[in-house]
Amino acid sequence: MSWTQVLCQTYDLLCDAKDDNGLPKIPPVYHDYHNAQIEVTVDINGNFKAASLLDKKGVLTLIPVTEKSLARTSGSDPHALADELQYIAGDLSKVSGQEKLRNHFNSYISALKDWAESDCSHPKVRVIYNYLQKETLISDLIKSGILTDEDIKKGKLGTVEIRKLFVRFRVIGGEDDEKSATWEDLSLSEQYIKYRQSKAKDRILCYISGVDEVLMNKHPSNIIGTAKLISSDDNDPKSNDFTFLGRFVTTEQACSIGTETSLELHSALRWLLRNNRFTVGANKHQRTFICWSPSFKQETSDIFKDILAGFDFDDKIEKYRRYFSENDSQIQRLKKTLNGIAGMYTESDNVVVMSLEAASPGRLSITYYNEQPARTFFGRVQNWAETFHWFYRRKSKDSDKYDYQDFSPSIGKIVQCAYGVEHKSQNSKDYAKLEVDDKIMPEQYQRLVKCMLDKLPFPKDMLQLLVRKASNLQNYSEFANREDVLSTACAAINKYKFDRKLIQEDSFTMKLDPNNSNRSYLFGRLLAVLEKIERVTYDDGENREPNAIRLQSVFVNRPMQTWKTLDSLLIPYYQKLFPGARENYRKKISEIAAMFREEDASSMNKSLDDNYLLGYYLQRMELRNKDVKGE
Repeated sequence: MSWTQVLCQTYDLLCDAKDDNGLPKIPPVYHDYHNAQIEVTVDINGNFKAASLLDKKGVLTLIPVTEKSLARTSGSDPHALADELQYIAGDLSKVSGQEKLRNHFNSYISALKDWAESDCSHPKVRVIYNYLQKETLISDLIKSGILTDEDIKKGKLGTVEIRKLFVRFRVIGGEDDEKSATWEDLSLSEQYIKYRQSKAKDRILCYISGVDEVLMNKHPSNIIGTAKLISSDDNDPKSNDFTFLGRFVTTEQACSIGTETSLELHSALRWLLRNNRFTVGANKHQRTFICWSPSFKQETSDIFKDILAGFDFDDKIEKYRRYFSENDSQIQRLKKTLNGIAGMYTESDNVVVMSLEAASPGRLSITYYNEQPARTFFGRVQNWAETFHWFYRRKSKDSDKYDYQDFSPSIGKIVQCAYGVEHKSQNSKDYAKLEVDDKIMPEQYQRLVKCMLDKLPFPKDMLQLLVRKASNLQNYSEFANREDVLSTACAAINKYKFDRKLIQEDSFTMKLDPNNSNRSYLFGRLLAVLEKIERVTYDDGENREPNAIRLQSVFVNRPMQTWKTLDSLLIPYYQKLFPGARENYRKKISEIAAMFREEDASSMNKSLDDNYLLGYYLQRMELRNKDVKGE
């Protein structure tokens, strides 16, 4: 099914749903939700009664709209009832001296009059028209204390331009003042839909619905920022931004989508973006992900956002605790939660994941689209977590101390470790974070989402980058960053092998393998022992870099030669050890050296492959768990 059909299906399932206030969860056709900053109350005779300032950021309000007003970025295409002061206040052009605003008001009041005098009118609409045609709104707002003469001179109320303050209306004195709010009166919405449908003229075949509808020439904008997703209305030969010129003759040939179908799919998309979005990156490179089930089970989007953000159950125990016990590991919690939620779905239920990016200020593109059965979706997420995990340094559940736990990192963490550069803020006390360029993060993030959901092999170039970063640990001043990069590189090595069937999942264990005679693996073990010998002699608080870490990148390229250098540099450190510990470390080195095969003799100084990191990490962990300093 195409993304347009899925959005229309989503709209059909949500159009009858109501929120806690009895209002539509998703806007009906010819309606939208908008943030209002001012509420104006008028009586049944069209007289101003009161005004109040709403939240500075605005209060979400259901408003009637037109096809053109939904697509406006500039110009004078007004909404049908509630709108900005520059459209509805006839006296704003006089008091502000901006005569061009008169055209905005004329367009608005003319359209409102047409609705108010039509057969599909509504008592509240006629009252509001009678009031606004008096052109006293600005003076009434000044009298009520909402605006001052000084505000008018500055042209701003706080940081918001006065002309852009959005106004909604309440009508009192009727039969039922409890329904005075126009945005809560569903009978008004029904009349407006009838009014718009009565204006319908010629109909053509809609490419999405497959039925004859009135053609939508201007599709809604401001989906993300000011961008629009569908555009086909460029008939101006003087324009430098040709949409279809040279390919088609008319708009209908370029894109034939019915008005109500377009409104439905855009309404569903806006609702999903308002409730289910997860953003990656910043500024103009920001990418937005949404995930939902057309059969609509809200928990789908919640769990997907949690996975993308880093499925850390320590912060979400209350949310998902019915699926697992607190003693379960992160991997166990994830598996049980995914299995539990997957059980809510039938074989016919699907899950959709879509990624959008504003390629330019006015144009929105779909950069990724995936639709698959719900059970397949949860199975692939679980497969990713079970094949991409390693020991990560994390806070202990029972104290503020840190320990190493089997953990599946977030996609963002993987990208940070592969492409991030350590950056310390101006405040020297702040933690130096791994920061990724805004151009790189969204692209690589989506790349890994695609690997997870399409079950594609882990990218080789990203693996190589992680191994290279983990082979230069001295580049990281923060111990936490160093550990994250090393753990992520080890997880990626195994993931890469799993995906290409180089190893079987059940044959791999995250424990040191004393029988593994792989040359790179053995050299990695040796590096861990050489590092431990030096570190164990440090005084408390001493953070000096050991020679094994300073020469790590050289060791990877020339292991045998570097081993000899490091061994000679360890002579003074051996002397600081207790005799028993000194003997144990030398015995450990001898045991590892004895594991090298005879056929490796001619290649002992050749560069190491990524197996050395596994040997290094697991040997280091064994030494950490069994401190031999006092032996």
